[in-house]
Amino acid sequence: MRVAARNIRRFYLSLFATVAFGLFKSINLLWLGRSLTSLILDKIWSQTLTVRIKQKAYLFHTPNLLTYFRARTILTKEPDTISWIDAFPSDSVFWDIGANVGTFTIYAGKKNLQVIAVEPSYLNLDLLTRNIISNQLSQNVTIIPFGVGESTSLKKLYLSSKQLTWGGAHNSLGLNIGFDGQPLQDPVSLNSACFSIDDLVEMLGINSPTHIKIDVDGLEAEVLQGCTKCLKHVKSILIEVDRDYIMQKEEIVRILTNNSFKLVEDFDSSLSTSNQIWNNTRFF
Repeated sequence: MRVAARNIRRFYLSLFATVAFGLFKSINLLWLGRSLTSLILDKIWSQTLTVRIKQKAYLFHTPNLLTYFRARTILTKEPDTISWIDAFPSDSVFWDIGANVGTFTIYAGKKNLQVIAVEPSYLNLDLLTRNIISNQLSQNVTIIPFGVGESTSLKKLYLSSKQLTWGGAHNSLGLNIGFDGQPLQDPVSLNSACFSIDDLVEMLGINSPTHIKIDVDGLEAEVLQGCTKCLKHVKSILIEVDRDYIMQKEEIVRILTNNSFKLVEDFDSSLSTSNQIWNNTRFF
């Protein structure tokens, strides 16, 4: 019954949106209509949500439902990630790989940590930048507007056509696969630069990570393959793992165990994925 009711609501919402957009297109043919469009877009981009956590205010730009959801659930969607970040010493360098619109980037930045936010999606980069500026974190956060992988080269960036919006996920760099190892359905693709973490640190003089979050929808092992030099200095890693993508899961275990890491926590984050925390035994 609930599924049927939800489908009915979606149908009527879709019908209303179609009619409203038809009227909008007609009005937009006029100069006054285009001026109105500009004002509406400005209003959409001005939508924000402020979340208060332990007397600190975190402001997020929320132009659509997905970005509103990401901001609203900052403490409840992945509480293990928040607890992990809370334990970082003040001199930590946190690499947020797959930063999306910056939920965890902003949280870590507000703790005065040095943050490297890695995000290749041009839609997410827009909001990521706005969130950094609005939270006055330009001195704490560095944006890497490219993907990272096993090597430095030009690759295809595949963007999920179903989530081609602000806050969207399920994108892939170099391989047309999703988090479960299966091909994305009708993705949009474009050429994009890809760097290994080791090369970024060496070429640009960026601070080597002491803690890394890796959430790149099925390409986590490739990120680790390009980080073999830096792994010696990394104290902990939080990595998303799909339990059914066996080849990827086994490669992650192989790389981390060969580099002195030990699995210390494993949290369910969805029906098929979990967030794993690995500590470097050289430091713990």
